[in-house]
Amino acid sequence: MIRLSTPVDIPRMQGLVSYDTPLLLLGSCFTENIGSRLSDLFFKADINPFGETYNPLSIMRIAQRIRSGEPFVADELVEYGGLWHSMMHHGIFSGTERNAVLDGINTRLEAAHQELMADNCVAVLTLGTAYVYECDGDVVNNCHKMPSSLFTRRRMSVEQTIDVLESAISALGCRHTILTVSPVRHLRDGAHDNNISKGTLLLAVDDVVSRHDDVSYFPAYEVLLDELRDYRFYADDLAHPSAVAQDIIFGKFSESYMDASTRSRMELCGQLRERLNHRFLHPDSDQAREFRKKTEEMKKELGI
Repeated sequence: MIRLSTPVDIPRMQGLVSYDTPLLLLGSCFTENIGSRLSDLFFKADINPFGETYNPLSIMRIAQRIRSGEPFVADELVEYGGLWHSMMHHGIFSGTERNAVLDGINTRLEAAHQELMADNCVAVLTLGTAYVYECDGDVVNNCHKMPSSLFTRRRMSVEQTIDVLESAISALGCRHTILTVSPVRHLRDGAHDNNISKGTLLLAVDDVVSRHDDVSYFPAYEVLLDELRDYRFYADDLAHPSAVAQDIIFGKFSESYMDASTRSRMELCGQLRERLNHRFLHPDSDQAREFRKKTEEMKKELGI
């Protein structure tokens, strides 16, 4: 029999993630992909409360700040290009009014802090790159299009990455932490430097997982690069996974961490989401009213 792919072994920890599990997801744009699917299916998922984050050092600082819950103050914001920014946050939090930026940042921080306080919280940390940018010796999560002369760039070592991940996991204090390396290629680094960066992350993650019973590795990186080894599974930029690839990887994530009852409920929630997204040509028709009535009945049955 001819095989046209290389199957990747996935962890078998079914029951770890359920509809009763608070989920805190931190990391790269791949975190957004997985997290948005969980959120659309009505899981209790807090996705990137600081925005997309790519390097382990920033993830550690974010984990520590979420755990402490200490609000941000005005002095922690910088003004550039007519906008106020936090160097710990993605640009989606920036704005023209400093107080409004602070309110937005602290509202998300408080929600994430409360999520983390739950006894059964599970964290998903997705690492994107081993490269960090620093300004005045302090790591930044986003450069906000400021002059490159303000920043220095370096690659973390395997040992440094291990220490940082250990600190992040300790700060979060979750029932379980799922580590994964983003399969998104950082082609601006060049193919060779990207591979070294991803290799650094993989080596560090492997070491950390080997030390903890409550930490596991989900092989999203290997699924895309090995099992789905074909450019048809990439988006037009040839760096990000396509929608089909994201669906396949999410399916494997579900198979890894959810039991049969959760997956069955997830299927029903998917049907509900489709109904909620449905738009009628004639919204005042009897057919539309009946459809909405059944949709509300489904919501009630599912407790949503």
